[in-house]
Amino acid sequence: MATTSDVSIVSAALVHLGRDPIATLEDAGRIEAVVLRDRFAATRDKLLRTYPWNFAMRYASLPGKALEPAQFGYTHACTLPSGGVLGDCLRVWRLGRKGVKWQVVGGELYVACEPPVPVSYLIRQDNPETFDPIFSELLAIELALNTMNRLATPDAQKSRRELFQFRRDLLRDARLHDAMEASPPEQGEHASSSWLEARRPK
Repeated sequence: MATTSDVSIVSAALVHLGRDPIATLEDAGRIEAVVLRDRFAATRDKLLRTYPWNFAMRYASLPGKALEPAQFGYTHACTLPSGGVLGDCLRVWRLGRKGVKWQVVGGELYVACEPPVPVSYLIRQDNPETFDPIFSELLAIELALNTMNRLATPDAQKSRRELFQFRRDLLRDARLHDAMEASPPEQGEHASSSWLEARRPK
């Protein structure tokens, strides 16, 4: 079974663009390698933030300190995970307490409750071997769409709408896949994920 890597994802993006795959991201002689290498991390992190991917989800109970004085109704501040065994928090998905007012401010989580605060959050997962196959496919499509104006061949330019449709289908598959690997979410739990609608082609 082939191992997923940054190179394999970038090569898949290049195929969508009508280009030949690459052997390494360090090939400075190919503009495709340079452009996609520069866009890879930012595109990956953006995609990670947009959906509660099981492979990137983590759970923690965050300690906190009192805000003196309280600010806009928030009474405590909790430091978000930033490396180590807890991973680097890219986005707080939800709190384990219902009805608690919260907001991310800089690198802290402001809450209107007493710590510790249980949270679920998405980490910056940079090891492609841990990626869900659907995520890897979506990342390749995102990279292709983000660089299409610079790198696509004339024939590939015509396939933009097909890529958007492929992306919608993959996200639908991701939702079904996640639903089969976890208990049903509470009503409204995924309501904040508007990625599918927000990314429709105009």
